[in-house]
Amino acid sequence: MNLSAILPTYNRRALISRAVESVLAHTVPVNEIIAVDDGSTDGTAEAVQSQFGPRVMVLWQPNAEVSEARNHGIHAARGEWIAFLDSDDSWLPSNSAVLSACRLR
Repeated sequence: MNLSAILPTYNRRALISRAVESVLAHTVPVNEIIAVDDGSTDGTAEAVQSQFGPRVMVLWQPNAEVSEARNHGIHAARGEWIAFLDSDDSWLPSNSAVLSACRLR
């Protein structure tokens, strides 16, 4: 399954690492992780880039709210499937395996 995980974020420097790490810990790997920084002023984008490097694509946009951040991520995504994760949340390790098993054929 070719899955892109999109994490819109705004001023979540202290929380987003947990969300990204939960995606990286999946039993079925996610093809790409895209963090869309919606105009943060706390260094969120820089922290993600510093901690995860090329494993996470970091996009920045002027603050336009979460829907625009999700759309920005969708436009950049290369995956056949798109999954959203809030930057203050985390996925269970089997989340991508369950999505893979449920996909329509």
